[in-house]
Amino acid sequence: MLEKKFNLSWLQAILTFVNSGFIVVLLYHFYKKNVGLSDIFFADAIACGLNALILLFRTRIKTHRDMRIGFGILALSLVAVATIPYSKPLFYVFYIFQVLGGIAFYTPLNILYFANPTAGTKMKTMAWYWIVGIISGIIGPLFGAVLFLNLPLYAFLILPILIFAFGMYLVRFTENVTIAYSPIDVLTKIKRVRLIKMLDGALHRVSGDTGLFVLMLVGSLAEFSGYQSLVALMMAGVAWLMARSADKSARRMVYLIPAAFIAGIGTIFFSFAHTLLAYGIITIIVRSSLIIAEPLRSNVMVDTIDAHPHNWISREFYLNVGRSLVQLVAAILFINDQIVAAFVIFGCLHLLFPALVYWKKIYRNPAKGLAN
Repeated sequence: MLEKKFNLSWLQAILTFVNSGFIVVLLYHFYKKNVGLSDIFFADAIACGLNALILLFRTRIKTHRDMRIGFGILALSLVAVATIPYSKPLFYVFYIFQVLGGIAFYTPLNILYFANPTAGTKMKTMAWYWIVGIISGIIGPLFGAVLFLNLPLYAFLILPILIFAFGMYLVRFTENVTIAYSPIDVLTKIKRVRLIKMLDGALHRVSGDTGLFVLMLVGSLAEFSGYQSLVALMMAGVAWLMARSADKSARRMVYLIPAAFIAGIGTIFFSFAHTLLAYGIITIIVRSSLIIAEPLRSNVMVDTIDAHPHNWISREFYLNVGRSLVQLVAAILFINDQIVAAFVIFGCLHLLFPALVYWKKIYRNPAKGLAN
């Protein structure tokens, strides 16, 4: 019975729920110790760089095995936090394992999820992929905060470990595919969109980084989790409505350009926000625009390149290169107290994306000279 009702979105929902309800709360916990934002950015840069190297030099992906390995690594990182006394090196181990496990899980999931895109519904498929995370983002932070405030740390971590164990069981209901490849396959695929995917990967982290800056403004976990849930709630319905319209008109740039512009300018304006209220208002504006922009950014490859597994592996490699580079820059800027410069650079990356898509002649109608 469970097998008949199973959908790949269940596995995605498991990870996004744990991330929003438990990992975000743990980041607040570490931040209140002696972990700074520069530590988070630097740990992420290391993890994404390692992910890129792992993807480049391994020769085989097995979807069942790798998704279970991903869940297993994520669970082990939580076991470490529950059993080892706190220290800053423990944070680095925890965070790096979180990123490594997440990519080990998502690479095979994406291969299966986007294996057979249907013409006319590509954008809706991609939007639902992002909406699952938004729904988790509404419920997860409040749920996790209540548990964290009322349970010892080890007890708080038991539930996500059990959830990951359940995810490992559910993997049996997915298609078991083996993909053999070489470093040449990784480096030579998706030729038209490599730079775009590097920038897209960087922007994944830009979105997360701007959300973490609010740690400097909140006074309690309840305030932090409430902020996260409120922002997710405000964005909940936008993506699906815009995706339906984008698929119907097939004019992606009509939506991408203004969404990227609002996200870019809004991100620069974060540098002027010195209260939680001001930061929250700008966050809602930026995140609402990103609910339009992020599925469109991800959909560039779906619209342009065929769904061969080698292309998705290559995509993941270039995403991680972009993530590692931008997080290294963010860590350096933050260590040197150049927060305004970080927001300006982040905002400019948003503005650069549609220009790069146009320069690469994607979504352009040569007959009319218009961007589609």
